[in-house]
Amino acid sequence: MADTHPTEKGDKAITFACWNTGLSPKGNPKSDVCLFGFEHTIEILIGVYQADFIALCEISEREIEKLNDIFYGTGFKVINGIECVNGKRSKFSQAYIFDSKRVSVERKNSIVKKHNDSHLKVGQQLVLYSEFSATPIDIIASHWPSHMHNKDDTRETCGYALRSELENQEYNFDKSALIVLGDFNNEPFDSSLAEKLLSSRDIELVKKKSHLLYNPFWKELGSCIKTGSAGTYFYKNGSVSKWLSFDQIMVSSSLIRGLDYQLTEIGGVVRDKVLLDEILDRKKPYDHLPIFSVIEAI
Repeated sequence: MADTHPTEKGDKAITFACWNTGLSPKGNPKSDVCLFGFEHTIEILIGVYQADFIALCEISEREIEKLNDIFYGTGFKVINGIECVNGKRSKFSQAYIFDSKRVSVERKNSIVKKHNDSHLKVGQQLVLYSEFSATPIDIIASHWPSHMHNKDDTRETCGYALRSELENQEYNFDKSALIVLGDFNNEPFDSSLAEKLLSSRDIELVKKKSHLLYNPFWKELGSCIKTGSAGTYFYKNGSVSKWLSFDQIMVSSSLIRGLDYQLTEIGGVVRDKVLLDEILDRKKPYDHLPIFSVIEAI
């Protein structure tokens, strides 16, 4: 998947973007942080990549306030996804931006799974409506636990829990439009995504087996010659690879087969030079590049 700007985006196209800001891990704002990189990246996602919907991770009330200031008097709206789980021991630290002139978005339920002595924040459910189709687009935005303090089976439990939630809701993978996006802290080939969530790189198989999700971000495992980046997350202490592909956007079979909406070839990693420089600067808080995908109404 090329990191192309959606400059040829059609009138009936909708751009989805996702970014782990790194500013407020677990919803706790880092101190002495300059928000220049944050404001710049949001401006790029909207101004250059024409994002209609943006999911943000590691957000606090500080960033929510800044976003409301940025978008005051515009058509862009901010949804506060910060939510305490299990009392106040942990919380979702997410937020969402959408262009109300083109789409409307409602936040639904949060998916939480009890695992040993913790409550895993599996994802938040939203639904997007557009004037281009009567079919709503279901969205699940996730930020799964990191490797730093959690074992692999923690993210495997998240993958299994998300798949189970969809099955318990009797989700119609064959006809409904679903987008799953976020920072999964695993790469596309890891079992949490490939085996537990059942996301596939095989587009033809997903067309035939509608319960599978298609993951186009397998294409982002290699290096970008122009920028030298090789994924979405930069781990400065990596001994074999400093870049990992943790951020992904996956879609349901209906978006591959083009029933009401069709996934386009436009999408990938947003390799903005200003943000890349901030990521490589150890004094700055950023360590993720944003990603985006475009679907178009049929």
